Amino acid sequence: MYAAVPTRGTGFKLGASLALAGSLFLHGGDETGREPAVFEVREARDGWIDGDGADPSAGEDIETRLLKGTVGLVLAAKSDFDHDGRAELAAAIVDESRAAGIDPFLVMSVIKHESRFDPAAVSPKGAAGLMQLMPRTFAKLRCDLRADCSPDIFDPVANVSAGIRYLGRMRTRFKDPVLYVAAYRTGPERVKRYLNNELDEDEVGDLLGYPKLVMRDYACFKREYTKYTVPALEISRWVQ
Repeated sequence: MYAAVPTRGTGFKLGASLALAGSLFLHGGDETGREPAVFEVREARDGWIDGDGADPSAGEDIETRLLKGTVGLVLAAKSDFDHDGRAELAAAIVDESRAAGIDPFLVMSVIKHESRFDPAAVSPKGAAGLMQLMPRTFAKLRCDLRADCSPDIFDPVANVSAGIRYLGRMRTRFKDPVLYVAAYRTGPERVKRYLNNELDEDEVGDLLGYPKLVMRDYACFKREYTKYTVPALEISRWVQ
């Protein structure tokens, strides 16, 4: 999926093959029936490691650039963000996920199940944006780390930044990914009731059904990323 190509004076490029659209991007059972963005992936084939044809950020290690590039290519296949929007959002997802101690591909799976990658999504209960945050939660978390964050809940970067921080707080409380993803969806109090054996069988099924789907798709994302990028990272150690 990735091939290392030596270049003059600047390390090397990583090109993404068209097979990416048929494996990593489309795993997880996209119920929307959306066709892969083949033309966008083709643009990325000979591009830099960010997956969209732009030079990598100075000072970032090859693994970080590759991770951001792969997330950007997933966004290219599953969303309508333009080049700059994809790059900014991919960087925010990777950086915020690492700060929260969460795998970025777990975040991608949460976004898939929360909004189907639609930044304008709104739930019947009023949750909004890519990570389906309630306005009150968004207002509390959006500016934890940055003073220049947008006040707009539908701003993709602001929304995922706040969502990842909230998911990180749930991770700190519950440790187990199934439990902290469940807490993200339904709130920590219900997870506490589950741990205290206070839920009936139907309630348990409802609580755990969502995180099991998220973890299933996360495993698919992660398996494909690891399968095709680990060899490229190994190659990078002797190409540079």
